[in-house]
Amino acid sequence: MIFWCFRVHGGLGLFFILLFATAFYLGTRHRFEHSRWFLRIACFSLPLPWIAAELGWVWPNTAPALGIDGVLPTFLGVSRTPVGTSSHRWPAS
Repeated sequence: MIFWCFRVHGGLGLFFILLFATAFYLGTRHRFEHSRWFLRIACFSLPLPWIAAELGWVWPNTAPALGIDGVLPTFLGVSRTPVGTSSHRWPAS
């Protein structure tokens, strides 16, 4: 699942770059009114940033595995915060 979440997240990022490059080109040429195909694609891609953001929350949770693979030094992969303590306190209800 992490494999596909990362791929879709990255693919949507590339799609957004292409979408905005096309919008910039059409905007500078004053051709928005002649390109209904682009307007349809732009409207249908409105929810895609939310999907990309949600998929982006899945794959960063694998960062501790980098310490196991040898990519990240193990002393950087361990927190020095004692168990049960936190810098954030939830308000009492």
